[in-house]
Amino acid sequence: NVQPRVTFLVSYFDGKKSDLIETLTAIQNLIGRNWETLVITDPDEETQDLPENFKMDARISFLSLNDLNFDDAINGEFVVFCKAGDRFKKSLLNYFYASVSKDEPADWIYYDCEYINNKTSETLPLFKPPSLSPSMLLSVNYISRGFVRASFVKESFEKYQNKHRPVAIEYALALHLHETNRKVRHIPKLLVNQKDLSTPETPEISTIIGGHLSDLGLEDIS
Repeated sequence: NVQPRVTFLVSYFDGKKSDLIETLTAIQNLIGRNWETLVITDPDEETQDLPENFKMDARISFLSLNDLNFDDAINGEFVVFCKAGDRFKKSLLNYFYASVSKDEPADWIYYDCEYINNKTSETLPLFKPPSLSPSMLLSVNYISRGFVRASFVKESFEKYQNKHRPVAIEYALALHLHETNRKVRHIPKLLVNQKDLSTPETPEISTIIGGHLSDLGLEDIS
């Protein structure tokens, strides 16, 4: 079996310690141990009062957004972007490893999810299509929370480091992925409960989309 190392990039910017504990607990409970976790925070975010089992776990590190450098920080072959509050199924890595093939490598492997509707507090499923296009990504971020090949992250987006939170960077990567004809694979399985669903209306993602369309030569973008 091919079992590449996975780096979880956890965005933690709202100060809800219970959300961060929930996500780190879910990662620690995964079947499989070949992972590392980088918790990305604002410089003034407090993480000192977390339970000892997180601080003593050598696989978990804490970085401020200003100190984030993809080349130095990411040691895994694949990266998972997530937010504090996301809950992964224990079998996440098993399904990922089963989808990895040396003969047919993929640059992005994504899976179905559940997400919490912020207006109604309902948990809703999101079954994602097996193939995607840039226009579809501009309407709904279907690819979010997938496994991205680390080399693609590192070579593509130095300009986004220290300027955008990781989940917004993921959206930019998804757009760039299809421009460069990268290979994508879908796991038709609900493997994560997301705290929320990132959409183009999110201010930071709107900035990403505006910059992307400007790079394509469009003007007066709103």
